[in-house]
Amino acid sequence: MSGDTKAISLAEKEGLVLFESVGCINCHSGPMFSDYKLHVIGVPENKKVLIPDSGADERFAFRTPSLRNLRFTAPYMHNGVFQNLKEVLEFYEDISVGKTRNKSVSKAMFDPLVDDLELSVKEMSLLISFLNTLNDDNFDKEIPTSVPSGLPVGGNIH
Repeated sequence: MSGDTKAISLAEKEGLVLFESVGCINCHSGPMFSDYKLHVIGVPENKKVLIPDSGADERFAFRTPSLRNLRFTAPYMHNGVFQNLKEVLEFYEDISVGKTRNKSVSKAMFDPLVDDLELSVKEMSLLISFLNTLNDDNFDKEIPTSVPSGLPVGGNIH
């Protein structure tokens, strides 16, 4: 992203071009690959979560997460419904063909940025190759004992 053409492989570069052309960069931009804004994309409910989260203002809007260090942050989405990046990209592919996966979120509620997303199955491996370039082992791995929200720490949804 800073112009070093030798930093990533050819396949990873193709993934970056796709990332930009299919529309991912509309929300996942900047140094942390997030616009930090709220978007409605119709994430399906996680059956393991007893009380589903309806997001900001009860309208199923959630803040765009960073794409940095995805290798260390599974499961994905606000409720941990997707176990791997392929599942996340399949969800976005469904959006691109008009399919919704959350009965509480109609297509009319979707953010216009995601509504224009174009993604095919064959492009997924290149996108995942690019996303893997955003991983870095050099970060603070200490798990806090508590968080300001008071929610349990650990990320394991049982």
